[in-house]
Amino acid sequence: MADRNRQLSRGAGDGPVRSDQTGPAHGFFTPSQIAERYEVGVGRVIDWIKSGRLRAVNVSVSVRSKKPQYRVSAAALEQFEQSRTTGCRLVRPPRRQPYPQLV
Repeated sequence: MADRNRQLSRGAGDGPVRSDQTGPAHGFFTPSQIAERYEVGVGRVIDWIKSGRLRAVNVSVSVRSKKPQYRVSAAALEQFEQSRTTGCRLVRPPRRQPYPQLV
């Protein structure tokens, strides 16, 4: 029974993913690992997931649980990174100088 509780989901198609199989070596990341990587809060990562910008799988025991446990695949994280990078930054034109005061 304890082993069944440790199984998280079949989200990747390769069989169940256990909680000790997260990280770059296994191809799955937790929101806290992603938050540490991008130096943002976990809440920001959860917002990215809920808004659909970052694809994730809810691996909690029940889909309706009040506390979802998300896992993000390496492919989804790479897609997220590519969508957030820009080719070049736009350079703002210099501000106009104020008109000289007429006396």
